[in-house]
Amino acid sequence: MTTSNATVKTVSKIDAQATEMQTKLVQNLEIRLDLHEEKSGKICTTLRADIAKFKTDNGFAVIKACLKKGLKLDDFIATVAIADTDDNDKYLAVKAITKCRQFMQAVAQGSASKLDGYTDSIMRNLLVHKALTVFECEQCLSGTMINEHTNKMRIDETKKIVAYKNSGASTATTQASSSRMMLKMFNICAVEKGRKDDVISFTDEKTALLMLDLYKLENNA
Repeated sequence: MTTSNATVKTVSKIDAQATEMQTKLVQNLEIRLDLHEEKSGKICTTLRADIAKFKTDNGFAVIKACLKKGLKLDDFIATVAIADTDDNDKYLAVKAITKCRQFMQAVAQGSASKLDGYTDSIMRNLLVHKALTVFECEQCLSGTMINEHTNKMRIDETKKIVAYKNSGASTATTQASSSRMMLKMFNICAVEKGRKDDVISFTDEKTALLMLDLYKLENNA
């Protein structure tokens, strides 16, 4: 009987924490949306879609599941409200925010298929090679990057980078950047923002293990 009561109290505490985080996250995203749309003069459908998804019962369930699995969300919740690009180290681009939401969904459901395709392609290559340069992250997203940059950048020909998500060179550059920032946000990978010679690799943090587990579960399915 005592065990049962303890279980009820634990679940109730997680529910309360998840509710509080959901409320704060939506509030901060709405602050970011207002600032973004005021500055751009345009409707930001991406942020609006993220807000709508986080507001739902499923959004609550995702947050709760992430908390149960030990994913820390406080920094992400605080960061999404920052709209000043001059605050370079903390600013998180809109595309990266969406990728963070998709990572949370993947953790909650234990499925790598919930990740965006760009991040998934980088992860699949990183699992093989253990470390990737910025340019190699871009190669993960576009086979044409090799031809366009061969004479401009040093390429490790021994690495067989596979573009599981194939796109144009310009798309690969922006998508690789937002994926790297998502990985930095949750400390999944060691990432230095703004460095063209940066090399990403998995950290020793629990969030990196959560990401790795997604692919273990996929391979065991």
